[in-house]
Amino acid sequence: MIGAPGPPAWKDWANGVGTRAGRDGRGDSVIVTDLPGGILLVRQRDHAEQCAQLAEAWGNDTFRRIAPWGPLVRATRIHDDGWEPWDAAPQVDDAGRPVDFPTLDRRRHVVLYRAGIAAACDAGPRV
Repeated sequence: MIGAPGPPAWKDWANGVGTRAGRDGRGDSVIVTDLPGGILLVRQRDHAEQCAQLAEAWGNDTFRRIAPWGPLVRATRIHDDGWEPWDAAPQVDDAGRPVDFPTLDRRRHVVLYRAGIAAACDAGPRV
């Protein structure tokens, strides 16, 4: 979570001040959630890793895993790899607020999703 709500926190984020770094120490983010005390920023790569962890835990004695299992988990882990350029340099709007990925213009979305599809294809035919 970053600062208090409002433009000062957004400006700090845009300048790299007050960010909470991800697991590799970088502070870039793309999923924006407004919270009472500020905003929470989550990178697509971290969202994908969380999805992969859920996929790895899927299944139990009454609900079987699907086959093939490994490629499904791998596909889940890399499903947002095309967003890495955005994660590295996310945009801010005119007010300095981070642009949330659903509000990104369609042309940019298509480029990023196509890159993700290409990455999945490169990972193998079963991903």
